[in-house]
Amino acid sequence: MMKKLAKLFALLASVTVLTACGGTETTTPTPSGEGSPETVTAVKLIPVAVFKEIDIDQKGEITQVQFGEYFVVKKKELTKEDADKKFKELDKDGTGTLTKEEATGEK
Repeated sequence: MMKKLAKLFALLASVTVLTACGGTETTTPTPSGEGSPETVTAVKLIPVAVFKEIDIDQKGEITQVQFGEYFVVKKKELTKEDADKKFKELDKDGTGTLTKEEATGEK
């Protein structure tokens, strides 16, 4: 019963926050060791509409240059360094491009 309650409270404690990129970040407290919560943070994804706006050539992927031009130059939401860091976090396969699935979480 206590384990079920702990899981329920952990689930209820999940928080979704907006990021500078207009996406979401989910943090979920998880039990570790002796009951002290530990936060696991997912990579912040971007909305599908933003992905489509960045993917101007409609190839289904965006480059680091396109990503930077959108968030640094056009929207002025990130510094170049932050945009590069964010891009690398999202580029899970290290190809230098972001697929729709990598960037938005949708196929």
